[in-house]
Amino acid sequence: MVLRQILLHGPACATPEPDMMIPNFYERFHENGDLTEDTCQRIRPFMKTLYERTERLHRVGLADVHSSTPIDRRS
Repeated sequence: MVLRQILLHGPACATPEPDMMIPNFYERFHENGDLTEDTCQRIRPFMKTLYERTERLHRVGLADVHSSTPIDRRS
């Protein structure tokens, strides 16, 4: 929470909502490594928000949705 508050005031992009805390992460996976349905339901709002924010950043040229390399606009 504190790190997110710090990032909100700098040149970083942080998602203020929804909060996502997943306690006992080792219980959130099936033996084959897939997330449990309960965990999927819990992270779905976060992933939706992340997707929407990334799309907005892409529209203004601050994110490349087809690359894992961040775009450096400082130069």
